[in-house]
Amino acid sequence: MKFIYLLPGCALAALFSGCTKEPTQEYKLSAEQLGWQPYRAGDVLRFGHDKDSQIRTYRITEVQDRMEEEHQPYNWLPFSQSAAPLYQFISVAAQRTDSAGQVYNVLDLSLYHSLEYRKLELRADASWEMQSGVLLPIDSVIAGTRIDTLYYPGIRLLPTVRLGPTTYSQVLFARNQYPNLVAPGSKPTRYLYYAKGSGLVGFQEDGTGLWYRVP
Repeated sequence: MKFIYLLPGCALAALFSGCTKEPTQEYKLSAEQLGWQPYRAGDVLRFGHDKDSQIRTYRITEVQDRMEEEHQPYNWLPFSQSAAPLYQFISVAAQRTDSAGQVYNVLDLSLYHSLEYRKLELRADASWEMQSGVLLPIDSVIAGTRIDTLYYPGIRLLPTVRLGPTTYSQVLFARNQYPNLVAPGSKPTRYLYYAKGSGLVGFQEDGTGLWYRVP
């Protein structure tokens, strides 16, 4: 007795020549979202102390801009019919230069598909002086919607704020939710001021107080 096995047309063709794959879908940050990432490798950031003439300096050591897979979609065929989508990821690293300091990430931006809301969303994570990061509700600010304080606790949007000699607009004031998760000997950073087009423009540190960007 003979048995005949029928393969799907694409699967049968792939055994000999391979199925034609669809173009890889790419998801990139919008111009508005990129407006919150002002850093360039080699930038020098100077912060002055609120009460005296002390200055701290930092250098942006690296800005990584890459396309990566978020996940590999499941396919029952032994060969993929379509490539996994690619999402834009941006990571910014900095180092304190007025004293010995390690290189650490100060900003991470990444796109992902939200399973809860079934849409493409931006995850933005900012930190300073090797502290635990705070999530920034950049998409909410862009859309003009209310900030979800359950997902973004301790975050407020300040229409304008003056720090030192400079007035900034669209500033996210963020409270560090885990200020005690610091390296031994480090001082916790309690608050961050993050402005569109400028990045981090101020931070408040235990024991020293407020530091703000200066020219």
